[in-house]
Amino acid sequence: MVRERGSAVTAAACAALLALAGCASGPDPDPGPAERMRAELTDQGVQWDEFRAVGGAGEEPVFTWSVPDGYRCLGGLDPLWSTCMVPDPEPLADGPGIRSIGETMSDRHWQQMFRADRERVTEVSCGGRPVQLYELAEDLLPGGFRRTYTLVDRTVPFDSMTVRVVRDDGGTAVESLSQDVQALPPGLTRQTC
Repeated sequence: MVRERGSAVTAAACAALLALAGCASGPDPDPGPAERMRAELTDQGVQWDEFRAVGGAGEEPVFTWSVPDGYRCLGGLDPLWSTCMVPDPEPLADGPGIRSIGETMSDRHWQQMFRADRERVTEVSCGGRPVQLYELAEDLLPGGFRRTYTLVDRTVPFDSMTVRVVRDDGGTAVESLSQDVQALPPGLTRQTC
């Protein structure tokens, strides 16, 4: 009896290990958002490095990666979207400040890329409503740090957004970031800041 009981326990343990290892029969489990995003990039022929999750705009996971030619990218799923930017070749600004690099829009996403020289951005808001902020890179240049950011939202902020920063020397400041969006693609709305 002990032998039969041991065999039953061993069989149950083996079945559990097989299920954990993905060897059990039945439908494959969802690989998860990170693996789905990696698969999408691979299917599109993207050679990526330094892939990582960086949070989400609302419930949606967002990922960042770099590619061998130096571009830094941000993207997500449902629907699939991404935006990439080339490293900024300009020298570090003489003093702290932010500068817009560009923006892109798709049917359900707006993204604005910008850089901050000699300071770190802690918050961006539009009319008191926070705008999702992602730090893509921190580069040490001669004379100080340059940080590269992307804002992502399902609405397009119109007018100036409020940007709170901590300067590399320890001081704090409030700055503004503007964009001039002329036309919106379907699925996006405008929010006045």
